[in-house]
Amino acid sequence: MKPNTQHCPICSMTVDPSQRYPRYVCCECKIKASSQDGRALRFYNENMWTGFGAKYVDNGEQYLSHDCYIDGKSQKYMFNMSTKYPCIIRLPPF
Repeated sequence: MKPNTQHCPICSMTVDPSQRYPRYVCCECKIKASSQDGRALRFYNENMWTGFGAKYVDNGEQYLSHDCYIDGKSQKYMFNMSTKYPCIIRLPPF
C-alpha cells in the first residue's frame, strides 16, 4: 500500500511519497548538506555499481565520508542516486 503523504524529516515539507525511501530529504534541504565543519557538499553517482561520492563545493576536493549535516543537525544521512530524484535519506538514530 502506497502512503498518501510523506514529509521531509528536516523541514516537514510535503514530498512525493516513496515506499522505498520513506525518510528522504526534500530538494530544498538537500542543497543545505554540509560536512561537520559546515562546508557545503555536492553528491554524485560514482558509477552504476559503487554508489555515491561527495565533493566540497568550495574547492571540488573529495569528501571522504558518507555522513552529512543539514541545518547543523548532527545526524547521519545517506545519499541515494538510484531514484528518479536523487535524494538524501535521513537514517534513524541507532
